[in-house]
This record gives sequence, C-alpha cells and structure tokens, in this order.
Amino acid sequence: MDIRLPSPPAKFRPSPFWSWNADLDPDELRRQIRLMHEAGLGGFFMHARGGLQTAYLSSQWIKCVEASLDEAGKLGMDAWLYDENGWPSGFGGGLVNNLGEKYQAKYLRYEIIDAADVSGKEKTLGFYSKNGDKFYGVELPADVSGTVMRCYYEVNPFYVDNLDSAVVAEFIRVTHKHYYDNIPGHILKYLRGIFTDEPQLSRNGVLWSFILDQAYFETYGCQLRPCLPQLLIDLPESNQTRIRFWKLCSELFSKAFMKQIRDWCIAHNWELTGHHVQEEYLCDQCSSNGSIMPQYRYYTLPGIDHLSRYAPFDLVSVQLFSVGQQYGLKQLLCENFAGSGWACNFSGMRWLYHPHLAHGINYLCQHLQSYSLRGKRKRDYPPSCFYHQPWWEDYKLLNDYFANVGKILAEGKIDVETVVIHPMSSMWKVFCGKYNLKNFASQKSLEKITAELDSRIICHHYADEIIVDECGTVKKDRFVIGKCSYRVIIIPQITNISQKIFNLLREFQHNGGIILRISETDRYGDFTVDGVPMSPDEREFLEKILTFSTESTAAEYVSGIIADRIVISENGVPCHSIKGTWRDIEISGFQGRFYFLINTNYRSGCNVRIKFPQAGLPVAIIDPINGKFYRPANIFNEENNTFLDYYFGAADSLMIFAGAAVPMEKLPLLERISSAPTTVFQLPEESWKIVKATENILTLDKCRYRIDKGNWKIADTVDIQNELLDLERCCDLELEYDFTIAENFDLHTPVDLVVEVPHNFQFSLNDHSFDIKHNGYLFDKAFERIKLPSCFRRGINTLNMKTRFEQDDETWQTIRKARIFESEYNKLTFKTEIESIYLCGDFAVTHNGSVTQLANNASRLNGSFTIDSRLFGKKVNCSELISNGLPFFAGKITLQNCFYLTGDEAKNIRFLSCLVSGSNSIKVRINGIDCGASFWEPFAVPVKDALHEGKNIIEIDLTISLRNMLGPHHLLEGESFGVGTFSFNRRQTLMHRLPPDNTSAFCMLDFGIKELKFVK
Repeated sequence: MDIRLPSPPAKFRPSPFWSWNADLDPDELRRQIRLMHEAGLGGFFMHARGGLQTAYLSSQWIKCVEASLDEAGKLGMDAWLYDENGWPSGFGGGLVNNLGEKYQAKYLRYEIIDAADVSGKEKTLGFYSKNGDKFYGVELPADVSGTVMRCYYEVNPFYVDNLDSAVVAEFIRVTHKHYYDNIPGHILKYLRGIFTDEPQLSRNGVLWSFILDQAYFETYGCQLRPCLPQLLIDLPESNQTRIRFWKLCSELFSKAFMKQIRDWCIAHNWELTGHHVQEEYLCDQCSSNGSIMPQYRYYTLPGIDHLSRYAPFDLVSVQLFSVGQQYGLKQLLCENFAGSGWACNFSGMRWLYHPHLAHGINYLCQHLQSYSLRGKRKRDYPPSCFYHQPWWEDYKLLNDYFANVGKILAEGKIDVETVVIHPMSSMWKVFCGKYNLKNFASQKSLEKITAELDSRIICHHYADEIIVDECGTVKKDRFVIGKCSYRVIIIPQITNISQKIFNLLREFQHNGGIILRISETDRYGDFTVDGVPMSPDEREFLEKILTFSTESTAAEYVSGIIADRIVISENGVPCHSIKGTWRDIEISGFQGRFYFLINTNYRSGCNVRIKFPQAGLPVAIIDPINGKFYRPANIFNEENNTFLDYYFGAADSLMIFAGAAVPMEKLPLLERISSAPTTVFQLPEESWKIVKATENILTLDKCRYRIDKGNWKIADTVDIQNELLDLERCCDLELEYDFTIAENFDLHTPVDLVVEVPHNFQFSLNDHSFDIKHNGYLFDKAFERIKLPSCFRRGINTLNMKTRFEQDDETWQTIRKARIFESEYNKLTFKTEIESIYLCGDFAVTHNGSVTQLANNASRLNGSFTIDSRLFGKKVNCSELISNGLPFFAGKITLQNCFYLTGDEAKNIRFLSCLVSGSNSIKVRINGIDCGASFWEPFAVPVKDALHEGKNIIEIDLTISLRNMLGPHHLLEGESFGVGTFSFNRRQTLMHRLPPDNTSAFCMLDFGIKELKFVK
C-alpha cells in the first residue's frame, strides 16, 4: 500500500530572501521566479540589498515588483515585500531619519564634570550630584559647585526612534503606503505580506526618546528625569526604576512599531512577518528590544534569525514558539543559513534548521538567494542558495522535506503542559547599558532547563511577564496564558518576578497547581517583586515551593508528571542529543500522532531506543525524501509499551506516524542500513578514473597592480578594491595576473578566462592583446567566460587587464556614513568592482608545496599552483581529491572503477555505504543501473539488484559546492563556520577595521569518499 504525505501548498513551502542586488531586469526576475518554482520554493521575499543599482522605491523598482507579483500569481507562489533598503528596518532608505532629530535614534549618556564647565553643553537632560542621588534640574543652579553628574542624549542620525509612534507612522507612509498606492490592485492581490528586518531600539547602550518623559509619568505617576542616574549606575533605587523603564520601553516599542504596522497590514489585507535582533541573550534584549517576546504578539507570522553554521540557542526558538502558541499563530518563521559559508550543504542545512523545527518553528526563510553574484555580492554572508549552486537541480527534495514537516507542525495540535517563568525582569533589574555578569545565572538556568526538558521530549513554553499582564489568569488548577493552559510551572534561577505573576502563582498553588523552583534564585542579592524587596509573607510563600538543586532533577521530576509521552534513551539513559516534538493530526485519512525527532550532533550518530506509551501501537516511519510511509523492522512490544530501535546518522532526523488506524501490514518494509553492518567487500580508494566533470577551475585572487601608471604593488584583489575606495577619487588601474603551465600541458587545449564585467577591461595575454569572445557563463551570469587566445606558453604566463576605476560621488559619502552605522553599509553599491578572476577548462591543477591538516575537514595548501595535463581520464584517489588535481574545483564530477565479486558476495550484499566529505551528495550507478542517491548520513544506497558475479562497473557522482572556488581562502582559523563580508579581507577593511587573522596560504575544504563498503 502506497501512503504518502500530500504535497504541501505554497504557503508552507520555504520562501527565501531574494537579494535584489544589481540593475534589475523584469524578464530576468521572471526567469528566476520560474526557477524557484521548479525547485519547490513556495515564494520569495523581495529584499533590497547591497549592490542594488535600480533606485529603491523608484518607478522602475515598482515595475520590477509588479512583474514579480504577476509571475508569482501565475505560478501560485507567495510573494512578499521587504520593508527597507538594507537593514535594520524603520528608516525608509533614509527618508525617515533625514527629517531631523525628533525622528533619529538617541542614546542616554552621562559624564562627570566640574560645575564650572557646564556652559554651552548641548542635549542636556539633567544635572545631578556626583554620585547621582540628588537631582538639580535641567539647568544647574548657580550655587552648585564642584563635581557634578550630567545626563544627556546622543544622536545617531542614520537610524530612527522606534519608540515614537509618529516616527513609525512616517515609515509606514514612505514604505507600505507607497507600495499600496503605486501597485495596481489586480497585481497587488498576489502579495501575501511584508517582512520587517531587525527593527530595534539601541545596540549602543541605554536608549533615549523625546516621548519618554510623558510616557513614564502617565504610566507610573512620577517623573523620570530625577531617576536617570539609576538607569546608568547602581543606586539604592535602581532595581525598581530599571524594571519600570525597560518594561515601558518594551511596551512602547511593541505598540508604536509592531502593533501600528500590524494594524495597517491587517487593514490592507497583508500579513506581517520578520524578526527582531539580538534575541539570544537577555542583556542584549534589554537595549535592542526591551524584551523580545512581547514584540512577537503583533506579527501575524512572527519569526527569528539564526546566523552562521553553529548550533542555535534553543531558548530563542522556545521564546517564539511560546508566543505563537499563546496567541494562536500557526506559522512561525526562521531566517536561516546566513554566514554558514559556501560549503554549507543539504546535511548542514538540515542540521541548522532541525532544532527550530523540533521547537515548532515551521516556516523557513533561506538566507540568501542572490539575483547576482557580481562583485561584493558573492561575499554577502554566503551561501547564496540559487541556480548558481552545483546542487541546485536536487534542491527541490530538500524544500519538499522542509515543507512536509512544516505543514504538519503548523496544522497539527499539541497540548503543552509545562511553562517556565521567563527571567527578563531579572535582567532589567541589573542592566545599565552594558553586559552585566551578575545575571548570567538566569540566562544559564533558562538554557539548562530547556535543554533538560528537551532531552526528555517535554515540550514547554516560557511565561513572559508583559504577556502574562495582558492575558494571564488561573482557571482551577491551570495556569492560563492566552490560548494555552499549563499544569506545571517551573521557576528558574531568577532574582525578580512581577507582582501579577506572583499573585497568580499563589492562586495556582492554592487550586492544586504544580510549581517547581530551582534553588539559589537569590544568589545575587534580595529576591524582589517588581524591583521591591519581598514582604515576609511573600518570602514565606516562595520558600515553601518545591525546590530542586539542579535543572536536571527538576526536569526529571516533571517527566514523571507528564503522561502520554515518548522516552528516548541511549544505553539506558536520556539521550541528550535527540530532541523532538509531536502533533496530533490526520494524514491521508488516518488519525494519529506525528513525531519529529532529530539528532543535534553534527559529527556522529547514535543508537537509541524509543519507548511509546502503549503496547501494540502501529508505528510507521515516513521517508524524508519521498514522504512515503514504511513499516520499521526493529520494533517490538514489552509490558505496556511499544519500542523502536533506531540508528540516527549525524544531523539525522526521523518522522514517525503512530495511529491505531494505520494498516501496518500493507506498508512496505523500511530498507535501511544498520549502525554496524557486516562488510562483504570493500572497494579501494585508489585508481578511480574521472570519466565526467564540469570543467576544472583555477582561482587567481592575487595580482600586481598600479594606479595611474605609478609603481607596481602586490595585493589580493579584494583588498585592492578597498585601497582604491579609500582614495575617494577615480583613477586608471592596471592589473597583472601570473599563472603557470606545466611542461606536459597540451597548448591546444581550450582554456577560458572567467571575469566579471569584461567589457570594462582591455586584455592582453603574454603581451598579445585580444578581443572579448564570449563563451557563456560559469555558474552565475556574472561570471562571464571569455575564450583565451592560443598564445599560451609553458611556464609563467601573464594576463594584463586595464580599466578605469570609477564611482559615483554619493558612494564616497555613503562609505563615510557606513563607518558609523550599519544601515549605510548594508546598502552600499559600487560602479566599478575589482574581483578575482578564474581559469577553467579540461586541466588538472597541481599544488606545489606543503599541506597542513586543519579542523572542520579542511587543509591548508602552502606554495603555488600549476595548470597540468587533462583532467578527464585521470586516475585519482577518491578520498583526497583536492590533492589529485582539484583544489579549486566546484561542480559535478563522476568517478569510475571496476571490481569483481563471487556469486555469494553478489547475493549477500544489500547496500553500498561510505563516508562522504565535502560533497553535497553521492549518486551511484552500477552496471548502468541507477542505484539512487544519498544526501546525508548515513550515506548508503541499496545496490542488491545491480550486482552480479564477476566484473562490475561502478560510477559515483559527487556534487561539490562553490566553497573552494570562492573562499574565503586565507583565514588563519581555516574553514570558518561564521562567514561575513569581511572574512575575505587580508588588509584593513572598507570600514577601517582590522582584517581577521589570515595567511597567504590557501585553506581548502577536503572532498571525496572513503571507506566504500558493500555490506549486508
């Protein structure tokens, strides 16, 4: 019986950030949308980004938006706007902040000065005694002498004051309303909504706004000005003042920015999605958001951000999941993969997104999908997940998988019974504009309790104090927040709690509710309620709560309370690397419970035992690629439980559907390799022949150069660009690239030069000028191929390129502004860009020098490179291909070998297994029979129907990323898991910052296949 997950509609499918970063052409936009549709993407976010040459919000820009909406409508895709030119959102591409100081972001500062020096001081908010305990007023009285404290505000002219609703209203007017007024209704109907990106208050200490005086007085009935020192230095009254201030800022931000924009969007039938900034650490949340959870409630589809190739902060996902459930929001977004590097493949993407899925975050926004890779765009927090990727033709299966899981998590039902008090006010209490180690105990306690509950598959939420103020109550023995009802409350290590929550805790316990507390909550001073020391009866109540010494023991106690849950163990103890979630749902006409489980370990697998809460439970496994239901092999019943033994590969996942109505006897048996299979025959790693490949590549990223016919210098091309920009003038530029050809190279072999914007250059090779003869492009349309003339010579060859380096006048101004605030840097565009060049063709690249093994599956190659004899037909060691002529290779390569089997061997073999490094996938053919593909661990394909006695021929296709072609190549750390725009620099960056630690040697990602075993 063939039972499969139905194909998810567009709204559940991943929708990438589509970087509009060049001179946009409506026809090219339509072409790229069709490519997205073919790849299983459900929509796209039209994201103005650095490199954009079409004027933002211009008539031509609107035409491009219209064309994209129209094409999306034809294909049934979801088109989304993005609300800014770069990020962070709110400044309207400069239109809002340019209106003056009222509209601009401001920070609260103080200084200690002599009273005689106060004359002429601007932007003063108040004068105080030296220690801050006495307020003199906005003007310093004439009779005050000696040293005084002065509080004042500082202006950031490049961003906006998001506490002020009038400022946000102007942002709506110049952005949202502009789109609504200028796009015809019959086209606008295809728009799903708009994305807001990292709106914020301050990332530079305590904020200030002109509205705070009145708002504080209206909320608390007292003046703020006399209390300003209490925000900045520790004073006896600081606890209560800080809690009041930051709670007010969070409320004002959520109402002025989020609610105002949400209300406008709903009125115009748009959805509002996006994410804020600095969600990970409580101290970062203070200045940037006040607190993050109250902001989510005003999205229609709230989201989070996960940067780089590192494990996520699970508390970020739980914060979002909690608000989503409490407010009945079915879809929750995660922007993911930014900065994870060009090497990030399907396995890496799964590992990065899995933990968010396991916490209920179900709508993926891939960062990034670049319209063009020209110039600096290829370094825009890679990877770019688009048609230029060698793995693009396989991308649909990954998007189908993410969409299948996301749809079930969105539409299924889950009853979460455990809630943890979020310790945000404990951070408010101690935050004075900078990191404060005093309250990392609360942060760590929250992280630990989430980890311990996760390892026991106990889904849980957080209780935010502002949200509880709005919709928290107690009903019988249930603690209710919005649409959620909890049986168990956990109090982590905190030092403050709101009066509203404290009163509800008393009522909850009185009604028989279960409250647990982690000890040492008063470790850093008195426990307070809204910043006020507890009364004796309040302390008595707190101390009588059931208390545990560790988060682990508390979670174990909860595991005995929560019934009807699965238990996952490894060697008899909770398996901390496995996390998961569940939903009750109907699939293909069958009612049951869907479980989604993941292995969070990126480097190794694990054998686990899964215990289900009843015996004889029909349990089906869903294939992640085709969505088909299978009957597992290693399942058994014991006492009152059903058990499933399962091997998770590294970064692996498991989809289970358990339901009484599932016809298990009709499902096909799952054919899956075991964790320790018996080897029947092992293939050698030597003597594999390259029988097919996209052309090989040699990257040339260093050259000689001279400016205005001056002296010759040597540098990496990316650093030449920055040096020329620092000149702040146009100039003539000459470049010379050397490359070496081996003695055995056939000089008649065609070699192409790959260069960006070739019509801007004059070329000569070995002093022979030549005209441009286009020969298509390599991977991306920006990488134009030019046929090199047949004037090669063995030994050193020199390619000369001449151009005029030009920039628009406003570019120099924008660069100066960008050195102050990121909003300017994020929208930089250059007229001329100096970039690496590449040679490609049927040749091997020989490395001449030493090799050093590095962490993260990388090698450092010291020395030089030589273009050598033909690649096709070359015999190689399949386990170490960068040292077999392919150090800069990107694309697809097919390796072939032959082997001999006895009849018994051919009959007993079931799978080919191997270890794969640096490749997105393996695709296997034996004796001309397609055996399938594998994209993640465990790397194995079924081969039993393709083998026979005697000689067999095997071909394996590898798909290699753009990492070794594009870098970064010279980081001292080697392969980086956090790649940004400056990761490629070896000299001072454009922002006049020091470059990362670097070396002249090349760091390359190793790729190949090892331990090729035919197993039972």
